This record gives sequence, structure tokens and C-alpha cells, in this order.
Amino acid sequence: MSFSQILTRIRQYSLVLLLSIVLGTVVFGADVAQASSTTTQVCAQRSFSTKTNKNSICNRYIHTILIADGILLSKSSTSSSYTTITKNSVTSFQRKHVQTTGTTSGKVGLSTWKALCAVASERQLDEYTKAGCVSLQVPTPPATGVGSSTTPPTITPVPAPANSTITFASWNTNYMNSPTNVKNGAKAIAATADIIGFQELNFNSRREAIKSGLINCATCQYSGYFPDTNGKGWATKATVSLIWNKNKFTALETNTLAVLGPNAFGANTSNKWVNYVKLRDNASGKVFYVLNTHFVAHVETNGKPTGKSGDLKNYRHHMNDLVNLIKKLKAENVPIFVTGDFCVDYRHDTKVSYFPQASLTPLGMHSNWERVNLQGVPANAGTMTGSNTRLIDYVWSSDSDYLTSDSASVSTNAYHSDHLPVYYTTTIKVVADTPVEPPADPPVDPPIIVTN
Repeated sequence: MSFSQILTRIRQYSLVLLLSIVLGTVVFGADVAQASSTTTQVCAQRSFSTKTNKNSICNRYIHTILIADGILLSKSSTSSSYTTITKNSVTSFQRKHVQTTGTTSGKVGLSTWKALCAVASERQLDEYTKAGCVSLQVPTPPATGVGSSTTPPTITPVPAPANSTITFASWNTNYMNSPTNVKNGAKAIAATADIIGFQELNFNSRREAIKSGLINCATCQYSGYFPDTNGKGWATKATVSLIWNKNKFTALETNTLAVLGPNAFGANTSNKWVNYVKLRDNASGKVFYVLNTHFVAHVETNGKPTGKSGDLKNYRHHMNDLVNLIKKLKAENVPIFVTGDFCVDYRHDTKVSYFPQASLTPLGMHSNWERVNLQGVPANAGTMTGSNTRLIDYVWSSDSDYLTSDSASVSTNAYHSDHLPVYYTTTIKVVADTPVEPPADPPVDPPIIVTN
């Protein structure tokens, strides 16, 4: 069986697994069923522990489906079916599970376990019988050789990759804004945007308001990354949380880069963070990163550094860390997008070495404003309320052969914040446009020959 067929089978059996385990969440509870009482195999009850028996069959099976889906984990496993790229997968799983659930053991849901067993079956791994898969009546590996009567499992074709248009938004919500205003603003922005990076979500009440409107309801179409759930004030890394349309994207990884502590370099500023998520676009199959951050304010006027010395050092350090993170992620050869409040006016950002233009452009990163050459953006438009014409909020994107730059815009509604949401739309082109044949020339009448 080919690698692509394995991926197809995985996706058929457990979308739940891909959405949950990759994000560090293991499915427990309602979908857990007891295995056959006649089974005495190691994983008959599908239980596991991250504290003991680290290399058990149970723990290794949790990784099998992730490995087959092309996700590179980082902890070694003793299973002979794994290659060197899966080193350190056990500890990686333990860390994700403990961070997410606060526990060191649990049970894997039945639907998840069937998916794991399906992978083991189709890869013909020896561990298939060791994990109690037989008790779940998952088809065994097809027999090979002369006279075999076993019919291979039917594989339903997945849709062919298709072009996908994605709209990003960045919105500084204003930490003093009310939960109701933040919720209403987020819902209005989500009516247009597929991915939203927020800034100044300093208090859990604002974050919970977004979740209640876009994530936790029965008809909600979004998922998100809100680290440090109970954190508050400027010190919480959840201040730069982000969300995405879960129907369009599959989340593969989330992470946080801690940039600066409070009052770094003597500046009267808060902690600084970069939150990011790795997403797979379901339509095109392409993978990309989305980063979200918020820089120190009051550092630039008309393109010149005018802030206090501590603020400027703070900004320089933050930018240096962002650049290094982008360099690291670019090694995966996937597109990178960055949303955020950069506190520097795009129209005047031409000279300072540690401001966005000079720092990010050499990496092949370009802002939404540059991508469209400000087409469709009024000359007096700014991303802050009032008469301010400064474009300080951005959506950056890396160069890519299959990304188009469709549009960039500034909203006219701030939803009671002091910043206006900004948008950037791009299309992932994986299918070439059908060439349009020029119209055929009209037939030419034959010459009329007149004879006397």
C-alpha cells in the first residue's frame, strides 16, 4: 500500500484524532467503550500512562497515526516500524498530554483506537495483535501469495486537491474594551475572515466571550489557540490568541515563543509573546504557519525611531526573536503568515534596520500593504480610529510559487476598539487555470469574381 493510501485510510477513520491528539488533547469519556472481556492483550482497555511504561505498545500506537500522517515528532521509540524522523516521540506525547489535561494517564476513545488499529493493519505491523485490535474486529492485513481469497479493504478516494482562497484578519481589540464588544467584533470579523489574530486579549472574560460566540456553540465553525487560560493582564501569553475556521483547516501544531519579560531593558512595557499554529488547508492539502504578535508602542514617528531608549531596545530584541523564529520555520519549506500590531507606519517604514520592512523583507516576507501596493486602500486610511492615517497593523506573508495576493483592506468599524481590523486575502493555487482559447477568426468570404 502506498503512503498516500495510508493517509487516506487514516483520514477516513479519525478526523477526531488528527484534531485532538496533534493539539495535545486525548479523547476520553463518552466514546470510550470496554474492549472484549476475552482479550488479555496489552492495550485491550486502551489505557496508557505518561508517567510509567513509556515505551509501551499503547503509547507507541498513539504515535503511529501521527507518524503516518507526516507529522514529525521528537521523542524516540523502540518500535522497529519507526524511522529516525520519529525520534523522541514518546516524551513529546507525554508533554503535550500533561500540559493539556493536567493528568498523567487516561484512556483513548474507541473511535481513536480503531483508527490506530486500522493504520497498524494496513502497514502490516507486528504490533497489530499485541494491541488488542482483533477484539475490535478491525480488518486484518490482506493475505498475499498464490490462492489468497482475502479481499483488500475498500478505500474511498479523497477529493483531488483544489484551489483555496483564505482571508486573514488582524485586530487589536483594546484591553479596555468590553467582553460584549469584543465578542460582537470577533463574530463580525469572522463573517469575512477564515483566520484571525487578536491582540490585547488581556483578560479571560474577553477570551471567553470570543469562545462563546465562535468556538463553543453547537453551530460554531472555529477553533483557536488560547494558551494560559486563566492568565490576566499584560503578562499573559493569551493576550495574542488566534482562531481559525475548523471546517477549512486542520490544526497540526500550536506553540508559544516567549520574547520578553516585564519591563525589559528598563522599558515600562509588559511581557511579549509570539503565538503560532501550523495548519493544513483541507481543500488544497497545503500546510502553512500563522504567527501572531504585538510589539511595544510609541517607537516611531514618520519612519524615525522616536521612543525611549528602553522601548527601542525592547522593539529590537522582539524583532530579532521574530526573525529567528521565521528562519527556523522556513526550513520546513512551507508558507508563513504573521498577523499583528507592529506599531510602525507602513507608509514611512523605509530606513530603520530593526523596523518591520528592513527586518522581514530579506526573509522573503512582505506585508499585505506591499503585496497589493495599497490598491483599494484609501490614501487617508489608517488602522487606528480618529483621523489617524498610520498603517501599523499587518498581515505578513512569505513568498511562495503557489500563493496569490488578492486584496488588502482596512475595516471601517473598530467595534469600540482604538484599532480597526485589517484584512488580507490570498489564494492557494494548486490547480492551473483552464486556458481560455481565443475566439476563432470569422470565416472569410471567398472573393467574388466578376466576368463580362
